[in-house]
Amino acid sequence: MVSINPFAFHLDAHVPDHTIVRIMDHADVDVHSSTLNTVDIQRLAMLKDAGKRRDLERSLIAVKRELADLTGKSASQVDVTHDSKGAPALSSSPGMHISISRTAGWSAVAVSRQNALGIDIEHMRPVDWTSMQNMVCTSEETAFLSRLGADALPAFYRLWTAKEAVMKAVGEGFRMGARSLSLPNAFLTGAEPHALISTGHGVFSVSCTHHDHLMVSLATATD
Repeated sequence: MVSINPFAFHLDAHVPDHTIVRIMDHADVDVHSSTLNTVDIQRLAMLKDAGKRRDLERSLIAVKRELADLTGKSASQVDVTHDSKGAPALSSSPGMHISISRTAGWSAVAVSRQNALGIDIEHMRPVDWTSMQNMVCTSEETAFLSRLGADALPAFYRLWTAKEAVMKAVGEGFRMGARSLSLPNAFLTGAEPHALISTGHGVFSVSCTHHDHLMVSLATATD
């Protein structure tokens, strides 16, 4: 399993020293050496599509292995739980803030002992972003994206991942309302890979980068 820090070679990214980010190519994870618990197995059983079920199984195993490496425990000791809003917690390492994201063939984890944080990764594929604009974009963002032509798609992925990372860091997810957040134009184009985003829950530092076909955004609380 390949595990890398996607921000390692981006000196203009603002990742706090106490925060660790990893993305993992979980396509070749050995599912026969699984350390999944009953909750994980029940979650897998709910998926009817065999391909999606196998991808999630590999991701669950990859995340446990990476968290084991980052916390100095064995994979069997890693216990990821979720609160009533779906936010993950690491009961096997009290006081550790964690965030997890998944997209086809890849997983991501971010951990910190100091600040709440959120991570989001998305596989950049051709989509009609205009069909989703009313769910995630402010009117100003929609107008700006519509002027970008071919550059609108990567800008939309920056917007999507950054907003989801912030909403994860807050602990609310999409119930918070993506349109309640506003991102600078320079961040959307990639000219500025970092931004400070003010929310009703505080100010969050957001950094965005890409690795091959993946867009990756990290949000960390500043207070």
